[in-house]
Amino acid sequence: MGGVPWSPALQMKRDRKTLYSLLLDGIRGKRTSSRKICRLLRKTKLPDVWKLSELSLELKLEEVVTDYKKAIQRQAKKLRMDHVEARKSANRKAKKKNGKAWERKQRCQRMHQQEEARRRR
Repeated sequence: MGGVPWSPALQMKRDRKTLYSLLLDGIRGKRTSSRKICRLLRKTKLPDVWKLSELSLELKLEEVVTDYKKAIQRQAKKLRMDHVEARKSANRKAKKKNGKAWERKQRCQRMHQQEEARRRR
């Protein structure tokens, strides 16, 4: 589905795109979820965006959409690999720091996942 590798940087761009489109829909009279808008305002750290006019929102949306499309075409795989490498290094540091406690936590998580999978079958 989608075929775009996930990364936090791409998610931020996608969230901005969604925020601008929801705000434009609200201005144009379409029903939008205020909870979703508030969540995206906090998540994207753009608290004053809702004060913008319709024209400026359209310009920002066009800018964000082109930036998002360029990122998907050129950087998606690289951003994903950077994210995976950062997670691996963080896991290595945690493993060195906690040792046996970290391994026990991993075993417990795996066990819970297996139980959940059995329940769903």
